[in-house]
Amino acid sequence: MSKLGILFSVMAVVLLSSSIVSAFGVAAEYWTDRPLEISPGQTVNTYFMIQNVGDSTGDIDVKASVIEGVEFATLLDGSSYSVADGQQREVRIEISVPNDAPIGANYPVKVLFQQVSSGNGNEPLQFSFNVEREFGVVVVESEGIQQISDEAESNNLWLWIIGLIAFVVLIWIVIVMFKKK
Repeated sequence: MSKLGILFSVMAVVLLSSSIVSAFGVAAEYWTDRPLEISPGQTVNTYFMIQNVGDSTGDIDVKASVIEGVEFATLLDGSSYSVADGQQREVRIEISVPNDAPIGANYPVKVLFQQVSSGNGNEPLQFSFNVEREFGVVVVESEGIQQISDEAESNNLWLWIIGLIAFVVLIWIVIVMFKKK
């Protein structure tokens, strides 16, 4: 091995063994193969989860921005997030589809998460990376959503009927007990 190769190897070991690499991960409720299904005119709130997975690197600051689908997606809590070491933070996002959105349309939403420096100038050299998360927003007929609502109302009706029957039985038991006395 040449002197240059040894030098690069030593530098790589030093860089990898020190705590100058800061890392974070981003999880999502929806992704490309599991799109959000939404009806025309509907608004849905969902979230991303930022996790600081660095090895005792301290807090990280992350900037989030919608880079695709800005006409449908809005970050609800601003764009800057601080995440403590080993902790996670929710990034809420609102998805709104207009009333005239065609059924079957698939709109991509892409959010970029960038680690940013805290800006105090006391940090050592740090390597960080950006994370992009994308999911589809598929426009579906509102009948499916209405059907779920109708089923819930039907279940509510059965609960009322059962409650009424239980009440009548309880009244009957009370009347029978008073007649025995």
